[in-house]
Amino acid sequence: MLLYRIVFAMGLLALSFISRADIAIQATRLVHQGSERMVVQRIWNQGEVASMIQSWIDTGQGNDSPQADRLPFFVTPPLFQLEPGRNRDISVRLVDAASLPRDRESLYWLNILDLPASKKTADAMNISYAVRWRVKLFHRPAGLAGAAEAAPAQLAWRMQKGEAGVVQLRAQNDTPYHINLRELSVGDAEIELDPDSAVIAPFSEWTVGIPEPAARKGAVVKVLWLDDKGEGQSLQANVSCSSELCTGL
Repeated sequence: MLLYRIVFAMGLLALSFISRADIAIQATRLVHQGSERMVVQRIWNQGEVASMIQSWIDTGQGNDSPQADRLPFFVTPPLFQLEPGRNRDISVRLVDAASLPRDRESLYWLNILDLPASKKTADAMNISYAVRWRVKLFHRPAGLAGAAEAAPAQLAWRMQKGEAGVVQLRAQNDTPYHINLRELSVGDAEIELDPDSAVIAPFSEWTVGIPEPAARKGAVVKVLWLDDKGEGQSLQANVSCSSELCTGL
């Protein structure tokens, strides 16, 4: 916890930096298949100074620090120093399969916190700052119906007016898989998505507000969704909506 306190005491400073090229991670998402003991995330230090790496799992509910609660996954090693020019694997192990549902995927987050050492020079003051990655961790039980790559095409889309007359685009996911959206457009209007919340959970409905002019320009959505490798895949689908909204039909 000492490392965590140091890092977030520097939180405002860290916000002034978008990214740091020294540390690289292998994947932006991990899929733990039900038959596997663990999945691995590789980390490289491409910089000139050592970095302290801390890793933990959380549920994605706004937790900013390593949880004390018991979770079904465990990270090893949770804390280590990575020297310049070296790489190391982080193992994510399933330790409590009984607590996870067997009829659908579960979603957790792997947090990777990088706190580099300061590189001192004679003519400049160098400041170290922390960078945190959040990597989606999907647990996919064995024997699920269908296939993950086929799930996005099975979404049922509809538009309706919600509270205060706001037009809502709804996507019903009746599959056991998570569907991660990256881009979404209705008609010729692009809809802004929050990367953390643009994930449609299994057997659930996902909703996003859209401008009414966009709704009136047609009943077709264009989607870019992310596959297991984090690569974008395109999809176009029809939308069910009332005649007062979809006047472009």
